[in-house]
Amino acid sequence: MPSSCAPTRTQSLTLTVNAGTTNNADFVIDISNPSLTVGPSESAVFNGTLKASGGYSSAVTLACAGSLPLSCAPSPATLTPTPAGAAFTVTATSDVQKTYDFNIVATGADAGHTTHSAAVELIVGFNFALNNNSDGQTIAAGQTASYNLDAVPLGNGSTFPSNLSLSCATSGMPALSTCSFTPSQVSAGSGDTNVRLNIVTTATSGVTARLTGMPDQLWYGLGFPLVGLVLALGGLKKPRSRTRLATLFVILIMLTGGFVACGGGGSSGGGNGVGGAGHPGTAPGNYTITVNGVVGSVTRSTQVVLTVQ
Repeated sequence: MPSSCAPTRTQSLTLTVNAGTTNNADFVIDISNPSLTVGPSESAVFNGTLKASGGYSSAVTLACAGSLPLSCAPSPATLTPTPAGAAFTVTATSDVQKTYDFNIVATGADAGHTTHSAAVELIVGFNFALNNNSDGQTIAAGQTASYNLDAVPLGNGSTFPSNLSLSCATSGMPALSTCSFTPSQVSAGSGDTNVRLNIVTTATSGVTARLTGMPDQLWYGLGFPLVGLVLALGGLKKPRSRTRLATLFVILIMLTGGFVACGGGGSSGGGNGVGGAGHPGTAPGNYTITVNGVVGSVTRSTQVVLTVQ
């Protein structure tokens, strides 16, 4: 029989292609902030994601490797990558001023233990604290209040890399008062240093003496003879007698001027013959004074409380 007359049979087959069944299943690790700078013992938080590709669905374990800081902790420690990106954080800290270059390593639980890593940098810079170890002080105007401060470079074995400058903020200082520090600054290379702060107030200054500083009795003692001379001159008729009395009158005036000049020299203030009003001194009240410490670009502050009565 010719082949063209052979019977024909047909069979339908079904093929299903599932996503992710290829050998290209994988994931990538990404860190959005790979370099961070903090002070000693401050926490640095790196933010990362695990993105799946090719249908990768195995759990991935995170770890830190390399020249590690004192503490390095991923959270969560294990997670499954997603196409959109599964988020995680790594918190690192150290009490030593240093730059740490290390890796965040992600290892999959798949048969091939797929592993990827991302390089990060942690810079631990200088930091310090300025503390007030004294309670609030209560003084009278004209007295001095003293406080014990503590300047502490933070970090294991840390010292001040440059001089620590100290000052009181003018906005909180009471009028007619000054502040000073002992020592006036903390030198570079110093460690934990105690500093004494003195706030000097001003007492009330009383009203200065009267016009000449002379007692009222002296004015009365000079005033009555002057009046008597005037009356006497008016009652005399002889020119010669009047001339003599007039001479005495002039002498008395000159003596009076001398008393005034001597009295005026004892006045406080400007010495211009008119007594000043003095000043009220440091005003009574409650004051919160801010003390600032500056080392390079780092500024730290503390506050002291003062009551002036």
